[in-house]
Amino acid sequence: MNERSFAIAEFSDKESITSILQDDLSKGYYGMSIHVIEEPNTADLKLKLDKGSLPLKRFFELLSIQINKTEKKVFPLFIKYSGNDDKLIKLLSATNLLDKSFYNPVGERWPTIEDIIKQKKQLIIFNKDSKSNYINNTSNHITKYALFNNGDKTDLDSVIGNEFLSIKHFTEKKIAKNNIPKQWNSISTNPYSIQYLLRAWKITGKRPNFIFYSSIKHKNTLFYLTNLINETPSIKGTVLSQTNILKGINWQHKIKSYTDGYYNFPYEKGTEFVLKPLKEGYEFTPSSVKISDKIIPNKSFKFEATKLDITKNLTAVYKFENTLDNEIKQEHLAKNTPVFINDKVKGTVLKIENKNYIKLQEVANYKLVNSSFTIAVDFKYITTEDQKTYCILGSDEQGFRKGLHVSILSKKPVFGFYTNDCKPNYSVSPEKWHRLVVKYNLDTQNQSIYIDGAIVGKATNRPSFIGTSNLLLGYGIKNNNNYFNGYIDNLQIWNRALNDDEIKWLAHNTLDLKKKPTTYKTTPLLLIISSCLVIALIFLSIYVRRAKKKKVEPLVSVENIPKKNAIYLFGKFSLINANGVDIAADFSPKLKELFLLVLLRTIKNKKGITTSELTDILWEGFPPAKAANNRGVSFNALKKILQSTEGINVVYQNKFWKVELNENIYLDYNWVLGFINSRLHNYQQFFEVVKRGKFLPEAKKEWLLEERSNLNFDILDPLLCYCKEEYYKENFQTVLQVTTYVKSIDELNIQALYYQLHSLSKEGSKNKIIFIFDNFCQKYEVINAVKFRYKLKEFLQEDLKNIWE
Repeated sequence: MNERSFAIAEFSDKESITSILQDDLSKGYYGMSIHVIEEPNTADLKLKLDKGSLPLKRFFELLSIQINKTEKKVFPLFIKYSGNDDKLIKLLSATNLLDKSFYNPVGERWPTIEDIIKQKKQLIIFNKDSKSNYINNTSNHITKYALFNNGDKTDLDSVIGNEFLSIKHFTEKKIAKNNIPKQWNSISTNPYSIQYLLRAWKITGKRPNFIFYSSIKHKNTLFYLTNLINETPSIKGTVLSQTNILKGINWQHKIKSYTDGYYNFPYEKGTEFVLKPLKEGYEFTPSSVKISDKIIPNKSFKFEATKLDITKNLTAVYKFENTLDNEIKQEHLAKNTPVFINDKVKGTVLKIENKNYIKLQEVANYKLVNSSFTIAVDFKYITTEDQKTYCILGSDEQGFRKGLHVSILSKKPVFGFYTNDCKPNYSVSPEKWHRLVVKYNLDTQNQSIYIDGAIVGKATNRPSFIGTSNLLLGYGIKNNNNYFNGYIDNLQIWNRALNDDEIKWLAHNTLDLKKKPTTYKTTPLLLIISSCLVIALIFLSIYVRRAKKKKVEPLVSVENIPKKNAIYLFGKFSLINANGVDIAADFSPKLKELFLLVLLRTIKNKKGITTSELTDILWEGFPPAKAANNRGVSFNALKKILQSTEGINVVYQNKFWKVELNENIYLDYNWVLGFINSRLHNYQQFFEVVKRGKFLPEAKKEWLLEERSNLNFDILDPLLCYCKEEYYKENFQTVLQVTTYVKSIDELNIQALYYQLHSLSKEGSKNKIIFIFDNFCQKYEVINAVKFRYKLKEFLQEDLKNIWE
């Protein structure tokens, strides 16, 4: 449904409305918007019109006739009515429209138009005041494009997850208000209208679904526009964080965009751009995708988001424990005369008074120039009678975008780059400790100020900082009498914009640097030597790991795999109980993670996992009492689920949690490990087990990803051996199945590509060869930042042995 654009007629005269309802609507995507009121005397419902009169029942009768004519189309109907839903529903039932009305429950993704039609539901009604299960509430499903133009995402965040986008730019009222070009509706001579819709699509990441117009003379223009939009190919996909859809994504491509975790952008033939998701506090895999004509229309891309560690991109940490040392890197500061005192609350802190400010490094050393950044500091200022401004941190120069300053002005915080400041109306009490955080986001061009973890001010459309002078502690903006008077502690600087959750965390926690980063120059020779050492260590660890693997029991043949009491970790997680029923759906995400964690640790070391390690992984950051309670509840729920199995038990033994499996339990993971350790050569049987799907395909947690990565390395060898065997037997269809699986776990595996392309060549699939090779080269360049060294013809003619030399 969200893949289509509809021209929505919003007329106020009877003649235009009946004209639309009598048109042939089978050749496009159309809908209507009506305003319904009650007759003063009879309370019957009718359309509110400027010209003519039309009872709502008659309108529904005409609409019913039209819908019956076009059984393969859906018809969106927007009703503005603030009365009782029962009256609408009664009339819909009387005109045989109620059974044809489609309702989508809140929280569910909308199905395709084809799926809606299969249910014989062609009418989709929206009303912003509806509470019934026949009429969709507009506010739960539709985002207005106007919200993207007000500069503040506060209102937008509450509706960004709505699937549909509505645009009222082409109604008569908006045309007059927005000073739209006179020839906007002459598409052949003025591209304004199509460019406006494409821009809206690019900014919102949503196809313009409902395009409103209010004059019958614009009907053909809007029909043509919606057809153009519907024919435009798109690049779409999802952004996930631990299997959950991530909201609030900024995009760096041709135009600044803001979406939820579902995105959809237009692609105009002959153009190129890089699609790159951005969100404070996250990094993405892949980090970006290059879009060009080589990408097939309507291509889908999935981005995986991972939370950044709070220490990521730290450029400075000053604890002021009787020293001005930066704990991130060694510095050579100019001569300063710091004064340290022992504060009753904070311990050792820096005291600044009598114009005795501290001169730190140049701003470029902290990577603040033309960049996102965050600065956090604890401060307590002491007021004096003759001073109103107290600069906590600043730079030693003036000029637009050059004079960085973080100050208290008349008891209110100020942050800016000289004449483009963020000045919230929020008072900061003197003689009390506060945690101040300021940040600048280069991608959104926003400045923000936080006091004690809460945001107190934001300024938009601010260009970046471009200063070149030193960073000063206790003074800023040359020739200003804004010296700080008070105490400063715990100064931290990041060259990235922290998100709200990270800043809240900083307000109540101490930053712990587990390892001090080291800065040094790397020569090319040193880089080569270190790379060789890393590779040698990797192969050594693999050898040791394989050498340590213990002998396993004889393998069950694939034909004899039990249909009951079985656990499958390849493909979709399944646990078949003693009755042959898959009870995987009984596991909540947390219970599933708990079961897998204990199971895999038990297989790995036979002992299992300690309570403390388990708690650190699953309930990190929880208070001890709450973690213990959650842990107890989760284990009780897990044991209850496993009661329907025979031979699968979770026990606490010798201070370790472990999963006990009796000999009748089949676990595909154990089977695969046994095959690898036994060095058998029945690769066909091996493939029959693993082809069910990737190992732990839904894994998003770091510890699960590590388990999957380790196993993937081990299963590649037997799979590629199987490819080689079947290729020389000329079983090319089998080779294609195996290579497809290999590339699902290692998309840049050159051996798999080699066997895949040669097998397709034997099958005569020339076009598919070109497509697969081009796709491989594109991904190779994105991930490795260099082009694949072979052209297609060279690659097909090359001997596989030479490719690896």
